[in-house]
Amino acid sequence: MITLTYYNNLIKKNDLLKIIKIYNLKNCSTLNKNDLLILINKHKACIIIQRIFRKKICEDQICPITLTKVSYPFICIKNYNTFRYYSLIDFVKYLNKSPDDFRDPISREPLLDNIIKYIESLIKYYNINKISNKKKWNKKIKKRNDYLNITKYLHEILDDLFSKKSVNFNYIYNTTLPQFIYYFHFLIKSHRSSCFMFITNYINCISHHSNDNKIYIIDYLKLLIKVNNL
Repeated sequence: MITLTYYNNLIKKNDLLKIIKIYNLKNCSTLNKNDLLILINKHKACIIIQRIFRKKICEDQICPITLTKVSYPFICIKNYNTFRYYSLIDFVKYLNKSPDDFRDPISREPLLDNIIKYIESLIKYYNINKISNKKKWNKKIKKRNDYLNITKYLHEILDDLFSKKSVNFNYIYNTTLPQFIYYFHFLIKSHRSSCFMFITNYINCISHHSNDNKIYIIDYLKLLIKVNNL
C-alpha cells in the first residue's frame, strides 16, 4: 500500500519554492503560499497515481512483439478501437529491423505522423539513441517522407480526375496516365511493399467515377500490379 505524505503550512514559502524547482513546475513564482501547497500536493498525487498505473500495466499487459510482460518505459498505440501497449525499447528495435517503413506491428498500417513524433520524443527523453540506431532511424524517416510526398502528388492527380465530370480519352492519354506512370515508377521502386494495397485502393476508387473512359486508367493500374508481381 502506498501512503501519500502531504506538504502542509508548517513549511516556509521559500522552501516550497525550492520544492517547486525540484519538481520542475513552471510559472509559480507569483503564487501565494496556499496555492503553492495545493499545486505541489496535486503534482505529488499525480506522480503516485502514474506509478500505480504504470506498475499495473507492466503486470497485466503482454507486449505483442516480445510476448512477454510490458516493461517500462512503454508506448501505447490505438488500432481497431483497442489500446495496445508495447515496451518502448522493443518497439523501437522492431521498427529499426523491419524492412518496411514505420508500420503498426498489428494492423500493418503506416504509423501516423503524431505517433512517429511521439516515439522520437520518447527516444530523446529516455536517452535510448544507441538502441534506436539514429542513423538507420533517420534514413527511415527520410524514406517515409519521400513516400508521403509521392502519394500526395498521386492524390492530387486523382482529385483532379474526380473534379471533372467528363474525361475524354485525350485528357487521360496526355495528362492523367503520364503523371501516373511517372509517380508510380518511383513508388514501386522505393516503396514496393506498400504498392499493392495502394494501387488496389486506387482501382476501387476510380471505378466509382461516372465517366466510362475510367477503364483505361483502371487497366493501366491492373497492368502495374501484374507486370511488377505486386
